[in-house]
Amino acid sequence: MAPDQMSRYIFQGLMNTPKCFPAFALFEGQGSALYNAKASIEAYYPRWAEVDALQSHADQVARLLAAEYAQTGRNINIIELGVGDGQKMYLLMQALADEGLLEHTTYRPIDHSASALSEILRTVSGWEFPVSVAPVNATFCEMGQHIKAAEHEINLVVWLGSTIGYLTSSQRYSMMDTLYEQLNPGDYLLVGLDLKKSPERIREAYCSEPNPAFFLNAIHVINHHLGLQLQAGDFRHVFDYNDESGEAFSRLQCQRDILCECGGYQFHFAKGESLYVCSHHKFTLDSFCTLMQFHGFEPRITIQDNDCLIADCLTQRSRKRVPLRDATNALKDIANIVMGSPFDIASF
Repeated sequence: MAPDQMSRYIFQGLMNTPKCFPAFALFEGQGSALYNAKASIEAYYPRWAEVDALQSHADQVARLLAAEYAQTGRNINIIELGVGDGQKMYLLMQALADEGLLEHTTYRPIDHSASALSEILRTVSGWEFPVSVAPVNATFCEMGQHIKAAEHEINLVVWLGSTIGYLTSSQRYSMMDTLYEQLNPGDYLLVGLDLKKSPERIREAYCSEPNPAFFLNAIHVINHHLGLQLQAGDFRHVFDYNDESGEAFSRLQCQRDILCECGGYQFHFAKGESLYVCSHHKFTLDSFCTLMQFHGFEPRITIQDNDCLIADCLTQRSRKRVPLRDATNALKDIANIVMGSPFDIASF
């Protein structure tokens, strides 16, 4: 991404009605550290529930890859979109080690943060088994072009953390389209998704401290890219959830009238106006599988935590996607997933 492209995204979002912010920019600056802080609390189930699922069931993914390696003799290329603390990847690599596959496996973590990549390299070096690592520093928008799935390898893209639910419908569509184009028929995509559950459980996960600080980081990122002087204290984090559709939004509500200027344009934040910073879509397994099939990925294995709070779905890239004549019917089945959100910007 060009140095000013993120600024352009942010600028365009502030010109939108309602105002919005690209969720993938929340991790800039102190965002990654703030996310790790909120992900460490007990109420924030997505991280520990996914760890629980992988601890119990990562061997299912490893056995499938082992069977294909035994049949084809092709090496395994694991591409992770966005790195965390390495705990989830450790569980997957441990399962591959148990199948004797690590000497035939390369791990390619892709992340926008150079410091996060340095940290994952230190983490991997401390594991009790050797792993070949080839990190790539790239923004979310650039990740797709760095997948580079080789035809002579078994390619597995790992996209965990329920990140797919953080994207707007157009971002989701664009990312899935990129993944389909970059991967080869028969390649794999392991996607983590947050499942629909009681509204009370969801609100506790996204409203408890230190959640607000993570979402308020959007104000600091806006100031950095556009040279504004907004104050985080002038905004309040608000969380909305629609139990029927599974759509949730984090927004920052302005507490007073604010007028600021950037490049000759004036931005007016009215008292009570909201800046939408992130969606958090909650799926059902059936709707998610339909979504994957629509984008040309066939579900193969689904693993869940003991409480069925999240799911990791291993899918396989098909040779062809849903024919155009069938697309309308498919979209009707997944209307709650692909319909636009209040801050859906197609150019993102």
